[in-house]
Amino acid sequence: LAAGLFNENPIAFALGIRDTEYDVRCCQGIEYERTAAFEIIAKSGRSGVVMDAHAAWTAATLDILDLIFSLLGPIYIPQSGRDDLLAFRGFDEFHTAPTMTLVHRNGETYRQEHTPEAIEARNQYVSQQLEKIEKSCAVVPAIAPNQLSALEDMILEKCGDRVMDAIFLCTGDRILISDD
Repeated sequence: LAAGLFNENPIAFALGIRDTEYDVRCCQGIEYERTAAFEIIAKSGRSGVVMDAHAAWTAATLDILDLIFSLLGPIYIPQSGRDDLLAFRGFDEFHTAPTMTLVHRNGETYRQEHTPEAIEARNQYVSQQLEKIEKSCAVVPAIAPNQLSALEDMILEKCGDRVMDAIFLCTGDRILISDD
């Protein structure tokens, strides 16, 4: 959702947060939320899971897509999520001359150089993760329902028309795995 608000690629946005060098904190939910989540997983059997682009990317980099498949069944990602991942590969390709960006952290400005070698290494890494995702996940188009709630309309208006595609794929007993 946050990437959608800023019209950014979700993976680039997440890596940008990571690169700020601040501690990233997350919650595990309170006891009854975790219990409810485990009950949903148990009830779904192995009906499958749907992942958004960032969740699929995270699972690929952690090398746990096979584990998720073995525990939860088939893994689905929306076509728009795959498109985001493909757009991420090479989004920062520059010309043959080295380039740089300035990053501002904690009141100081740092220079980051982007050499052709560093860009090529990054693109190879991204390609490896994409191969894992494409091997392990079914890429399917998402179809929005004809009638949306006021909340769904507002989210789509504020965050972009593809931000809920993973949710729209959660049919049957599929479980949504999302970093949002």
